[in-house]
Amino acid sequence: MKKFRKRLYPTLLLEDKTFVKSQKFRNNRYVGNPLNTVQIFNQIGVDEIAILDIKAFKNGINFSYLSQIAREAFVPLAYGGGITSVEDAVKVVSLGFEKIILCSSFLDGESVSKDIANTIGSSSCALCLNLKKGFFSSDYYLYDHRNNKRLAKFNTELLKTIEDFGFGEIIVQSVDCEGTWSGYSKEVVRLIEQFNTDLPIVYLGGVNSCDEIKELMEVKKISAVSLSSFVLFQRKDQGVVLSFPSDKELVGS
Repeated sequence: MKKFRKRLYPTLLLEDKTFVKSQKFRNNRYVGNPLNTVQIFNQIGVDEIAILDIKAFKNGINFSYLSQIAREAFVPLAYGGGITSVEDAVKVVSLGFEKIILCSSFLDGESVSKDIANTIGSSSCALCLNLKKGFFSSDYYLYDHRNNKRLAKFNTELLKTIEDFGFGEIIVQSVDCEGTWSGYSKEVVRLIEQFNTDLPIVYLGGVNSCDEIKELMEVKKISAVSLSSFVLFQRKDQGVVLSFPSDKELVGS
């Protein structure tokens, strides 16, 4: 009998109608055509696909292209990037995306995050927390990718604010591990284990093997694991080869 496993899905970075992959949020590398990439992950049978437009905060949301992507997908889609209003969120959902991922609006302290969650429902609204370690301490800070800088020191009291805003899920990304193939951040995972919240938590950043995926899935506080470089490249510094771990590799037969 197949054992139950937690959700596992790819996170893909969109930049000007192209999927790219960064390393510590820098040095973007070409991955492929988004429409073709989504088709491949469809065929593989992933649980869902998350798409983050990393330039939408400057260029705006390309709703027309998102509509094309949504037409190619036969698995649940999540989207984040450039969402600044309830109207933006509602339009993205109307295109066929089941979940909205917010980040910047929360960092800016804007009530629009709460308005979006109230409008489309908590289960359709996730918050992405990008955490980066301090230079001279073991503390972690919220990271603003728009301006490439650390913001306030992260503390678990922020979780109450997140719950008050109405988010239904928290995606925790390790900026220091992102795209590095160095393995997931055990420090960030220890921080997650201290989270005093019942909200589902997704880990993202640095995962480099099936063994690491299995380790993360054993963490009680983690409800899902998202992958990027590990499913996009053959291995570190090598070519693009889209793949995905099978259930047999993760839980056995």
